[in-house]
Amino acid sequence: MGRLMWVLSPFLTKKALLGDAISHAVLPGICLGFMMAGEKNPVYIVTGAFLSGGVATFLSSWLKRNTKLSDDTIIATILSVFFGFGIVLLTSLQKSGNPEIAGLNSFIFGNAIGISEADLMLYGGLSLAIIVVLT
Repeated sequence: MGRLMWVLSPFLTKKALLGDAISHAVLPGICLGFMMAGEKNPVYIVTGAFLSGGVATFLSSWLKRNTKLSDDTIIATILSVFFGFGIVLLTSLQKSGNPEIAGLNSFIFGNAIGISEADLMLYGGLSLAIIVVLT
């Protein structure tokens, strides 16, 4: 384990808060995925979250290369802008009158009792794909 951390340490240096920023940056993608589908369709929501997280990661790298901003400033900016935009979208969804919005919070944050077999297979497949890619 120590050798693995020695190999990964240059990659992980100053990346501790990037994961937190990306986790907040997926909210607009979740909301946009819901808006496109008009229902709680996991394919649209996961795709939106993935794309939103990818854009946040790209912007983080781009800002680091092309500006003199510090890593902390870049991460804080990305976290607050994306999360703020996500909150605005979520608020507009809640006021839209779409009955499918009911239960979106438990869909986003999880509800083990309410997961369908199809959703379980989708998330299991995604987990397996991520493990294969990382390995």
